Amino acid sequence: MSIESHVLGLPGRDNALFVRLHAGQSIHRFLFDCGQGCIDALGRAEIQSIDHLLFSHFHIDHISGFDAFFRATYSRTSQPNVVWGPPEATEVMLSRFRGFTWNLQEGMQVHWHIHAIHQQSIERVYADLGDGFFQTHPNRTLPFRGILLDEPAFTMEAIHLDHGIPSIGYVLREKPRLNIDAEELHALGLEPGPWLQTIKHLPTTHEPSLEVKGKAYDANDLRKRLLRETPGESIAYLTDFLMTDEVRTDLVALLSGCGTLVCEGTYRHDDIYLAERNYHLTSKQAAELARDAAVETLVLIHPSDRYKAEEWRALLREAQEIFPAAAYPEQWKLMPTEAGG
Repeated sequence: MSIESHVLGLPGRDNALFVRLHAGQSIHRFLFDCGQGCIDALGRAEIQSIDHLLFSHFHIDHISGFDAFFRATYSRTSQPNVVWGPPEATEVMLSRFRGFTWNLQEGMQVHWHIHAIHQQSIERVYADLGDGFFQTHPNRTLPFRGILLDEPAFTMEAIHLDHGIPSIGYVLREKPRLNIDAEELHALGLEPGPWLQTIKHLPTTHEPSLEVKGKAYDANDLRKRLLRETPGESIAYLTDFLMTDEVRTDLVALLSGCGTLVCEGTYRHDDIYLAERNYHLTSKQAAELARDAAVETLVLIHPSDRYKAEEWRALLREAQEIFPAAAYPEQWKLMPTEAGG
């Protein structure tokens, strides 16, 4: 498994999503939202290794755990400190940084990079621990056409949703992987070794021969015989938004064939008037989206605390009637009972 995901938090409480993407010799870590107590399930070393913190929006239940995250990472120099969020991200994050008294940090060169995702652009700035985050340094404004990151191992896409305020949905996709066909390798009488990495990373236009164990081979022929492309895994995080016909159309196109959809299912469908009034989804709406987008698995999060455990199970049953591969996070232990409980 290349993408490993963990829903953080409990039902009826703040939730977040932690994702590890295993890419050969490296691991990329992502945290989607940071509600109160959510990162308590992660070790300090894991928290300090998070590459990207991505906020859907800044309601209190999605950011109230940020201080704990910041305490573990504020002076981190081992890797960049990168935050993403909706248009008000710069203002909100700077207010958090500046909400502490700084007087022992002079000379510490620690940048925090903030990305505010607007409809047509990404505003990128950074602030520095060394001056107590007093100054904001504009980096540059980039065009936004749906892609936030395009890295060798993955892409990160985003979409604007409506929660009465902007709410950002995210889709992380691993790029296709090149694997070695072990049977074909054996048939050629070749042994594994560092030369296989050379084969993987040669451009397809590469024509010269490649020497393996003292024997010359046609590099392109070896590529064709040994390399097998495996589709990458993918995961989406959607929470706190109003479902309309237009939004459904856009999301179905974005999510088509996605492996795992982690999505809010806040209300029972009988309470759809509450969902619409509060710009949320019912579990039935989440299931319909999963079905129409042909995702593989739906993980429901963010059930309302207006319900009790038996009602949460009923909420899940409503989703499973439409999309059988719907479930709560396993650690919640909220699978419906055969008796309908």
